[in-house]
Amino acid sequence: MQLVIDANIVFAVLIKRGFSLQMLLEMSDKGAELYSPAWLEEELENGKEKLLKYSKLDESKLDFFIETILGKIIVEPLAGYRKYSPAANEIAPHPEDAPYFALALAKACPIWSNEKAFKLQSKVKVLSTHELALMP
Repeated sequence: MQLVIDANIVFAVLIKRGFSLQMLLEMSDKGAELYSPAWLEEELENGKEKLLKYSKLDESKLDFFIETILGKIIVEPLAGYRKYSPAANEIAPHPEDAPYFALALAKACPIWSNEKAFKLQSKVKVLSTHELALMP
């Protein structure tokens, strides 16, 4: 299975380290290919203070955890999905979400996200953590 993993899932994994983390690890162990646009790394850097505050991890542990999680995700450079950006800009609920939609269009695969606004379009399938957990 191929999935584009949204930043909100990665943030949940880093902050809560609960069910979303378990799902990510299980999916990775079962051979799922988890993709994210290179934009994810910038989002993580921009959200680092928030991650430190809510994860209750010190900076070195958080950096290690981010590196470990990113090791389970194939981070795609913009060149791999750039041509899908115009279509993604039309369907993404927010401009910062467009890279995730562009990558999903390029890979012809669903997005793993818990953001309800993602489901307001019909071009890209969006699966929540709960929906993924119910899949065989």
